[in-house]
Amino acid sequence: MDLVALDLGVDLSTPAGEFLASVMASAAQWERRIIGTRTREALEAKRASGVRLGRPSQIDPAVRLRIKAKRDAGQTLQSIADELNEAGVPTARGAPLWRTSSMSAALQVAHHDVVAEEASNSRSTPLAV
Repeated sequence: MDLVALDLGVDLSTPAGEFLASVMASAAQWERRIIGTRTREALEAKRASGVRLGRPSQIDPAVRLRIKAKRDAGQTLQSIADELNEAGVPTARGAPLWRTSSMSAALQVAHHDVVAEEASNSRSTPLAV
């Protein structure tokens, strides 16, 4: 089956058309890879500078600190979730029950907050001369 791309003036039934299509496909693949590399490098640079990527956390900061303090004290994620459920503490999105995955997410946000604060402090600290 032969294909003729009228808008490009390419006839894939000829050797020249076949070659041109091959070159265009290779250029498109190269462009996709370059875009991916640039995006990955830009995201790494943002993370390194302490920028939080993604959706903002909806967990109440007081609850997040409570979870972190209990975890730092050695409690398991399940026991923390059980305590929050028994106390009737609402989840960030209003779910009826806290789960261990919610605890992990809260701890990751708390960790990121500490890292971002440290990065912010290191940028604002004047250099000793």
